[in-house]
Amino acid sequence: MNLYAIDDRGRVISAGQAVKQRDYQCRECGAVVRLRGGIHRQHHFYHLSHNRSCVLSGKSLSHLQVQYYLQRILPDNECALEWRFEEIGRIADVVWFTRMLVFEVQCSDITVEEVEKRNADYQQLGFTVIWILHDHRYNKQKIHPVELFLRSRTFYYTNISSDGEGVIYDQYDIIDEGMRKNVVDFVIPDCSKPRDFLFTDLQHLSLPRGMSRRLERQLFFEGDIVSRCLSGDGKSFVEKLRAVEWHYLSRKRWKGVMRFFDGTKSVILRLYFGFFRMMLERACR
Repeated sequence: MNLYAIDDRGRVISAGQAVKQRDYQCRECGAVVRLRGGIHRQHHFYHLSHNRSCVLSGKSLSHLQVQYYLQRILPDNECALEWRFEEIGRIADVVWFTRMLVFEVQCSDITVEEVEKRNADYQQLGFTVIWILHDHRYNKQKIHPVELFLRSRTFYYTNISSDGEGVIYDQYDIIDEGMRKNVVDFVIPDCSKPRDFLFTDLQHLSLPRGMSRRLERQLFFEGDIVSRCLSGDGKSFVEKLRAVEWHYLSRKRWKGVMRFFDGTKSVILRLYFGFFRMMLERACR
């Protein structure tokens, strides 16, 4: 699904300007696209023949709604949707020009290698990529490799539906052995208010272990987990995170101790019954 296409005069045209039952050209793959939408569905272009190799063809309505959500909250005349960067041959979901930020919305599966490529391509032009992962595919109990890779970079989750209901959100969670063990807090960042991250901002706080990867991030946004740590009640918020993490680690250690004793107990019982069997056999001779 596209928000923009090329008309028969070679002009880039938005879905709001297009006419139904007329052929347009996809800006990504050049295939024929047409307009659809109405009262109950956001206007967009769709491919007459699905092309798996075309990034725009695979977009869902939820994907488009996340783009519109960002467009609504970002400053007017400073951002664009589906902006094509000819120098690197990529079309960004949302670009905030004045802050040199690119928002990439990801609703489907993607490899770490592709994420690295996109980050590197946009970095060539001086842009920082903010990834928005949809929880239709991500934020599950088993951690996706991309989530692990992005933990040291600025990214958030979203639950925005095809109807436009939902938010972009951040969370603090406990990850252990590739699994999400516990979600401690859920907050809503204001993606229109970025702040550069300075490690010295958090030096006075005794942070939980799970914050270590976040300290590698280049920036954060007002209202996210890092911002909450720096807020007026930041100390109490950090103490809450540490308490939950300590509780989880204590339970894990206790389970480890119990497994050790269970294993030791089984060994002792085997030795005891083996000795008892040996003595019984001698007595019966």
